[in-house]
Amino acid sequence: MDGYKTQESNLMFVIDNNLVELEKMLKLDSKQKTPCGQTLPVPFMSSFHVGKMPAFFLNIINLHRTFLPSQVENISVESSYVCSRYIRQVIYGILLQHTAVDKNVHDEDCLRDIEEYDRRKGFISREKVSPVFSLKNGRPLPSLEELFSMDKSCSQQLLLDILGTDLNFVSTIPGNVRLLCCSIIYWLNNCNPAPKEDFVYALILNILYFQVVFKKSVQDESGCPEVENFEGLSISSLIDVVSTEDAMFAAQNIKKYLQKPSLNRGNPLILHIIHSFSQLQTCILYTLYLNSLLGFPFETPKLYETFAGFLLYNLTKDLSTRPFPDLFMSELLGRDSSLNALFNVLKNKIFENISEDSIERSDRSHLQKGKKDAKKDVDTKDKSSSTEDITSFCNHFENVNTHKEIACISDLGEVFI
Repeated sequence: MDGYKTQESNLMFVIDNNLVELEKMLKLDSKQKTPCGQTLPVPFMSSFHVGKMPAFFLNIINLHRTFLPSQVENISVESSYVCSRYIRQVIYGILLQHTAVDKNVHDEDCLRDIEEYDRRKGFISREKVSPVFSLKNGRPLPSLEELFSMDKSCSQQLLLDILGTDLNFVSTIPGNVRLLCCSIIYWLNNCNPAPKEDFVYALILNILYFQVVFKKSVQDESGCPEVENFEGLSISSLIDVVSTEDAMFAAQNIKKYLQKPSLNRGNPLILHIIHSFSQLQTCILYTLYLNSLLGFPFETPKLYETFAGFLLYNLTKDLSTRPFPDLFMSELLGRDSSLNALFNVLKNKIFENISEDSIERSDRSHLQKGKKDAKKDVDTKDKSSSTEDITSFCNHFENVNTHKEIACISDLGEVFI
């Protein structure tokens, strides 16, 4: 024990929060190199050491291989990771590009395809995925060295171009959910199969519940302005005017959807709900990875304060039984409340940025017909009851008149013709 000596480690600089010394050590002796022998950029390695970047990046650079984590999903359709493949290809293109002494060696060793291990049908299979070095709009991707010299606005625009959104959209969304909403738009434009309309409604309400309803329902109402007309207000303004009363009303209505669903043979798990959420999760995961690689140009959303699986599943299932989901959502949030206006504004903002076939519209004709038939039966029953009452009254009136006529004839005695 007396002869034991602790070895020097870069971890000590991280624990002591001495990042200046850490960067000096990385410049002098960086053990992480690219396959062609080039040293990785110091800012990249420094961010990795302090935990700002995932190990996924180093696996791509050194091994050119990644195992995509398994999820609960529908194995009869393609993997939930397919819809987020383009984001991964962009990440691969940025990570693998760098200056090299020998271009041929660099192309052969560093720019080769990435091996992704993912589910195909019910089995794990290997698929080679090529990195992309320019976006769909023709904009070239920066290399790993160029990445750390970009300013925040350029990084933001690059991320928005990758996800297929723009500054006009994100400027209307609160900062803590901007990246999440961009991920949702990318997911809707790239997913296959498309999610049902009920799922998207439940997803938007899920976000509003944790970001607005839950927080507003437990806070003091003092300082909340009273607004009668919500038309033309921005999302941030609508959030500010949500009253505690409206929040408590919505929270009480939503409370039942937070319970664990009862699953059995008669009430099996609905796979399309689970698969849609698994697709969304992969898009969010690699969007967060990309955001960290670009130096966090957008605020990282707190997902643990945003989603509840029970709420998402139960509400989606309930909406599928409703003939008019829009009206049901209005009743759930309060027809004339600021929360209902907020829901509609956020829903419309998202729908404006996706194609028409991004959402599967459910055929509700049988539900609407059933509702009309039920109403018709009630009206027929009421009408029949009214007819019977009128007939009974008329019969009674006729009986009274008949008795009067008989009495008059009796009084007259014998009638002569």
